[in-house]
Amino acid sequence: MIEQLTSLDELSALAMRIARELRAGDVLLLQGELGAGKTTFTQFLGKELGVQDNITSPTFTLIGEYPTFNNPTISTFIHIDLYRTGQQTALNNNYIQEVLESAKEQKAIVVIEWGELLNSEITNRTWRIAFKQGAKENDRVVTISKSFPSPHMGERD
Repeated sequence: MIEQLTSLDELSALAMRIARELRAGDVLLLQGELGAGKTTFTQFLGKELGVQDNITSPTFTLIGEYPTFNNPTISTFIHIDLYRTGQQTALNNNYIQEVLESAKEQKAIVVIEWGELLNSEITNRTWRIAFKQGAKENDRVVTISKSFPSPHMGERD
């Protein structure tokens, strides 16, 4: 799906639509150049899911965790930024894999900026969201694809 956005209000509305479809354990891989809107989208998404803290890009700390409020299905918003990691170190890769594997049981969603740098296999429901800047300051072209593995027998998706 491709979305043509011309304002921050439209980016916020996109975050709202996606937030309604998210389930605990989902992973959102965001990609795009610097300034393309990844962090702004993440902030809008967090707000829609009930995060009350100010979401900042964890470029230097790698990961930020935020509790959500008044959300019966998602209790934690995990934000990872891989910009400064370049090619993943084994330590970061193992840690991120642990975060991904435990996300569903922790009732968390995981948003990863610069998701194309992730070297882990993802078995979670995954959203790949690519941002491109348009001709004007707030113009964005957003491409969304989903990869939802089949549920295991006896489990509900």
